[in-house]
Amino acid sequence: MRRWFTAALFCAASAWAQDRVSSSIGVKDIHGQVQKPFDASGKKAALVFFITDDCPISNRYAREIHRICDAYADKAKCTLAYIDPDLTTAKVEKHMTDFGHGNYPAVIDAKQVLVKAAGASVTPEVAVVAGDGSLAYRGRIDNMWATWGQSRREATELDLRNALDQVVAGKPVAVGRTKAVGCYITPVELLGR
Repeated sequence: MRRWFTAALFCAASAWAQDRVSSSIGVKDIHGQVQKPFDASGKKAALVFFITDDCPISNRYAREIHRICDAYADKAKCTLAYIDPDLTTAKVEKHMTDFGHGNYPAVIDAKQVLVKAAGASVTPEVAVVAGDGSLAYRGRIDNMWATWGQSRREATELDLRNALDQVVAGKPVAVGRTKAVGCYITPVELLGR
């Protein structure tokens, strides 16, 4: 009971709006290269997709994540942040191939440094960091999933794409936070790490 209560508090704390993230946070990708996922690297935005290999909703979004990253490739940098500290590089590579994620940098956020910095609480969830380091958007990709086990035939609200279009145009994001539906991220502290 105490573990679930602590997890609920963590998720509630993570859901509080954060204004900025540090573009200097560096983590090694699955190839051993240091990545700075929140650094837009001269582009208009940096997108960090919080995912895992065993969340059905996260897996259902793999192709859409790929389409978004391709569509905004000249304007935004994409990073896949796997939140499960027990994943191996081989499992991540297999997952990326099996689900068609594309060839974007992938990191295993074993200590949940990125999760905490962005305030992510579920997978899939996305953080959009503008070139100035502001957390312009955090939340769902779209409204395909109303709640667990209840999806629509197609999304009617394209929250991430709308936010990206506004960031790219240099405008403030009208809806900067949405509630993502997916698998809750268990805080690494509760996993005994």
